[in-house]
Amino acid sequence: MRLPGKTIDKTARSWDALHTWSWRDLAGHLGLLFWCWGISRAHPSDYFSVLRMFVGIGRKLQERPDLWGAPAKIWCSAKHDLDRWTHAVIENVPRDVLPTTPPHLLVVTDASRWGWGHVALDTTTGALHTHRDRWPPGIEARFGALLRRSVVSEPQAIVLAMYRLLSKDGPKRVRIACDNVAAVASGRRGFNPRSFPLNWCQQRLRRIFGDSWTFEFLHIAGKTNVADALISRGQKVEVFRRENDEQSEWLRLQVGNGHDLTRDQPISPSTR
Repeated sequence: MRLPGKTIDKTARSWDALHTWSWRDLAGHLGLLFWCWGISRAHPSDYFSVLRMFVGIGRKLQERPDLWGAPAKIWCSAKHDLDRWTHAVIENVPRDVLPTTPPHLLVVTDASRWGWGHVALDTTTGALHTHRDRWPPGIEARFGALLRRSVVSEPQAIVLAMYRLLSKDGPKRVRIACDNVAAVASGRRGFNPRSFPLNWCQQRLRRIFGDSWTFEFLHIAGKTNVADALISRGQKVEVFRRENDEQSEWLRLQVGNGHDLTRDQPISPSTR
């Protein structure tokens, strides 16, 4: 699958007129890039500085609609990424369309200041995988006390869980449940224009696994998250032994159904 020639020509003509852009022209060009995203390999998560500029300019023009016709001034921090994004669209590298398949892996993740963890079910083999660990030194050094904020720690837990569970072989589909609304929303959109950690999560998943893996995101209430407290805070969890199928059945029914678990749902005391 690739973009039609008419779209590529329109994007190229817009880019050629860069030095004469008004704010309206810039908005139109950004609109083209976002529209192409659904088909091209150029993904917004790879151009975070452009996303930040998009949000900043949007606020400015909302407050001052009289500036739409004024000459545009592209942020210095965004020029390089805007150039890369535009030329990635113009190159129009075809993208494979993966067949729709049931999820091969059902995963619930959670994070805290202590560390991160996951509970995962391989729907093909029936194997139940659990893991908990302290934050790696690199993440600890980069984010430090910010890991107390779920909007920072939850995306890191998702990426670390995928690193541990997946290989680059595919194509396969993963369904991830998380109790952080922002992480879920960013996962569904594929990028986040306001938060670097959330955008970084999507960027890393794409760079490591490419188009061979498809990631679905669900929201799960914290009270029903089997990875919460028991896993991500370092406590020993004897109930998560392989011969116990209770958690496997819970994952099949609750995460495997593909619906957000925003309401408290009954869960056995042994899993809390």
